[in-house]
Amino acid sequence: MPEELPQILTLLDKLKLYPDIVLDETLAVSKSTLQDLLARANNPGINDDAGLILEELAKVFLESPYLKLNKERRRCENGEIDLDFTVKRFEATLFYEFSYLLIVECKNWSKKAGAPEIRVFCSKMRDVRSNVGILFSKNGITKDARRIIRDAWLRDAIVVIVLDFVDLDRVINGSDNLYKIIKHKYLAARTASVD
Repeated sequence: MPEELPQILTLLDKLKLYPDIVLDETLAVSKSTLQDLLARANNPGINDDAGLILEELAKVFLESPYLKLNKERRRCENGEIDLDFTVKRFEATLFYEFSYLLIVECKNWSKKAGAPEIRVFCSKMRDVRSNVGILFSKNGITKDARRIIRDAWLRDAIVVIVLDFVDLDRVINGSDNLYKIIKHKYLAARTASVD
């Protein structure tokens, strides 16, 4: 009778096979911090800088075994990059599709981010040769901005993933999974479909 294989997965196996679970576990450790940052980003206090609070939330939200923060407020030819992360590209995960560098932009505005902001963000992505970027926008983006995201994919194979406060709330307060949301939005950008 052959020996049974061990039932224990290595960390590497877990990172490759279950990125949704790994991200859930990572976020669970910071849940109370994320809830506080989301509440403050939604309703900043008198001494709070709403933009910096959203950047802090994005840092805590994305930092994981797949994404390691490199730098805040890095200058490039087309302006300042709010955050940039090194991507650990594990095969069989969505992160394998990402380039080495992921850049993040944060817009904690009462209005939706528009086409001009997406154009600038895409220019920053081109500057650093990042094929995927994440835009945190409190109220999402305009219809024209969606068209710019579609065109960026068709022209330059650049994917912009937009996370609004509804997405953040669903992940932070437990009704949805970060990996599934990112994957859904990544595929939506590549197929020019409505997310």
